[in-house]
Amino acid sequence: MARRLRLQLLEPTLTRALLHELQFAPLLERFPERWVWAAFVFVNGFVTIGILSALAMVTGTPLVFPSLGPTAFLVFFTPSSPSASPRHTVLGHAIGLACGYGALWIFGLEHAPAALQMGVTLPRVLAAALSLASTGALMILFKAAHPPAGATTLIVSLGLVTRPVYLLVIELAVAALALQAVLINRLAGVDYPLWARYEEPSSGGGSGGGSGGGGSGGGPSPRRPELPAAAMALVASALLVLAIYAGSRRFRDFDSALVGYAIGSVVALAGVVYRYSLWITRPPTWRYFMGGWRKFFSAANFRRYATFIPVTLWREIFAQTFIAKRSWSRWVMHQFLFWGVLGSLAITLPLTFGWVHFTLIPPQGYQLWVVGLPVMRFPIASGTGFWLFHALDITAVMVLVGLGIALWRRFHDTGLLTSQRFGFDLTPLILLFAICVTGLALTGSSLWWHGRFYWFISLVHQAVVVGWLLSIPFGKFFHIVQRPASVGVRLYQKVNQNLDGTEDTAAAPCRNCQRPLPSAQFVRDIQGTLKDLGHDFALGGGLGSLHAYCPTCKRILRGRAYNQMVRGRFL
Repeated sequence: MARRLRLQLLEPTLTRALLHELQFAPLLERFPERWVWAAFVFVNGFVTIGILSALAMVTGTPLVFPSLGPTAFLVFFTPSSPSASPRHTVLGHAIGLACGYGALWIFGLEHAPAALQMGVTLPRVLAAALSLASTGALMILFKAAHPPAGATTLIVSLGLVTRPVYLLVIELAVAALALQAVLINRLAGVDYPLWARYEEPSSGGGSGGGSGGGGSGGGPSPRRPELPAAAMALVASALLVLAIYAGSRRFRDFDSALVGYAIGSVVALAGVVYRYSLWITRPPTWRYFMGGWRKFFSAANFRRYATFIPVTLWREIFAQTFIAKRSWSRWVMHQFLFWGVLGSLAITLPLTFGWVHFTLIPPQGYQLWVVGLPVMRFPIASGTGFWLFHALDITAVMVLVGLGIALWRRFHDTGLLTSQRFGFDLTPLILLFAICVTGLALTGSSLWWHGRFYWFISLVHQAVVVGWLLSIPFGKFFHIVQRPASVGVRLYQKVNQNLDGTEDTAAAPCRNCQRPLPSAQFVRDIQGTLKDLGHDFALGGGLGSLHAYCPTCKRILRGRAYNQMVRGRFL
């Protein structure tokens, strides 16, 4: 009797890992694993495509297209496959879009109706065949094989999507899905690449590298792939342009006089994302970042530390109480600068992007519009009108108060005088001062000078604002972008210091004196970070790793090693 063959199935790697990370592992004990996996597939697929569909509805662009479904399945349910990596996903679809549109151009079908409307003609057949063939060939040549890209190129060559701006939107949707895959897979602890999956170099290669042991040979560990910072910056800029396009109702509400501010904002965002991507992918930062997010999404941590995150947000970001412990004058300075700059940006950016605008209602009224929707009407001479039209003046005065304290400290504090640099420490403050003065001068020109010098002042104000925006990614104010990450670090430290007896937070005793060390998770993270940086602190001789010892015992070990090296002669 023939033996019945068993159907080969995929394993729910991501589901298992994510449920354990989020403290929902008991679900796997109460229900069959395949039912839990099916529920996860349903929820994750609904949320993933639902978000993109909602954005497509709001923006009126094709952020959702058929081949996005197979891509989502690949990146979430076969994350270890090379074709599921972000590099293969983004480049594969880009190749498919380019080949599809190139085939349309070759056969003169760029403006022709879709094949579903006019039927399949000979040029359409040739365009479809050429697009699929060239997509496959180029994916092989560029080492970026991604099967769903074959469907993407047919979507274009068959005329379903042909406008170049929509092709860019499709690529942005792919990039957004790849970013979501990185976050979810990494959150679950799955070995998912940040960009591409690289092969580890052989430890016993032809150059006599077999140095015994486990194959590490004491050399640096395989290169850790980093996020493509330039690509991330480009995607962020494109998304902002798309948001400006949609929020201003296809630029109908966009004020062309503010185009300089808009361009400066887009370029500044690209710089911020570029530098943040480089910073966040450094091994120590990345481990803190992902460790913080894992603790944040843990169901047990939500129950145990329900108030910790909002309290930390208040202390670290909004109230900045840690500065008050150092100096009350510094705290007052930071508060005026923080809320003044934040308030100015909250008012200026929506106005610049066309998301908020005002229209005159004769004889003495105004209509406030937000993303094309009428919100409120108010008389010009009312209290509402006064506060709305002078809000930027109020924030400018707040910033000037903070700048006054900052500059006084810069010119009187001996420690600051000896360490400060003009370009890094003083230039941002001077730019902020110029922004506030020219902004208040615009109000003065309107109210008291009968509009004299208004054009010149507005031009200078715009130039100074753009200069300050461009200085953010690479200047002193970049720490404002980095600061929110401290909340995740605090949570990571809080959980690891609260030794509750679990495997991850249990205290690891010193190998020599048995004194308690930080949690086992903390020690593993240090070891993993140093390994990523190419450092190996294995002591050999059965002594284990240097991280298994307390600071006192580390000094003892160093003394013993030195004594052995000089054979006791220093005694």
